[in-house]
Amino acid sequence: MLSLPASIFVPLPIKSTPKIAVTCGIALLGMVDLIWAHYIDLAFHGLSSILGSMLLLALIGVFYDLSGRSKRLSDMGYYAALWTGFSATAVIFTYLTASLNFPLHDALFADLDAKMGFDWVALYLAVEGYPRFSALLGWAYDSMYVQLFVSMLYFAHKQWTRKNDELLLIAFISLVVTSIFSGVFPAVCAWHYFDLGIERSVHLSHLLSLRNGTAASFSIDQMQGIVTLPSYHTVIALLLIYVYRDQKWSFLLILALNVLMLLSVPFRGGHYLVDMIAAGILFVLSAVVTKYVLRSRERATVPDPAGTRPLMAPVVSGMRRPAS
Repeated sequence: MLSLPASIFVPLPIKSTPKIAVTCGIALLGMVDLIWAHYIDLAFHGLSSILGSMLLLALIGVFYDLSGRSKRLSDMGYYAALWTGFSATAVIFTYLTASLNFPLHDALFADLDAKMGFDWVALYLAVEGYPRFSALLGWAYDSMYVQLFVSMLYFAHKQWTRKNDELLLIAFISLVVTSIFSGVFPAVCAWHYFDLGIERSVHLSHLLSLRNGTAASFSIDQMQGIVTLPSYHTVIALLLIYVYRDQKWSFLLILALNVLMLLSVPFRGGHYLVDMIAAGILFVLSAVVTKYVLRSRERATVPDPAGTRPLMAPVVSGMRRPAS
């Protein structure tokens, strides 16, 4: 019988399936962005710095991975590169879907809120009546990116690769779906519809210029969150609570912070209640898909008898792993 060295059974692509899947997703999304932007004659500036940052971070990951010096620094480099690429391609995608210029649905969303007994105006005025509480909500709302970055570093430091995979995959899947939905069912925001807090609508000029076709270019470092339904802040708040679910003290801290973020979404994000409900459904579906992907990857590997590294079971007739 044909004997092969044990190293041939080490499935590096399978071992890295989540990273490879997201890398391919980012590349595909980037291609869609490039073609779509060219088609509608829309330019985005500052991408060279993003690509440079991604390359540097990826090289850090490769260096510490291949040298074996630090699994922690390797993961930090890899995941930071993926988050950088994902953030850039995804925000561009939200701008492109906004250019579809489908009819606005603010009136429908406000009406659905009213039918559920959610009085946005009354609650907004009540929150604004307590400036310190309003500021606290604003701080919680703005903490989203910091929480994601710190969580990525924390999981890499603890060598909790599965948690980093969950965090990245759910965020990626949900933002792609969010971008598509927000393009097909667009809305400006509750601030604009109710004419309250309009000064917080920093995204308004970008969104309206995309819709009326007057936008020519945007700088990547000045782009805004222009999505209304589903609320991506809601997705991330639920996601952060989810990935810390089996921790103790860190879970309590994350839970408290993200409950505040959820409370802030209508008033500091200008969202309708239906935006949050849609986001909750999207989060659950994204989490289910991610759980299936990760479990499928785990089933595709067979533990080494020594318990040191994942091995691929022989699948070619006549091939056997040599006895140790």
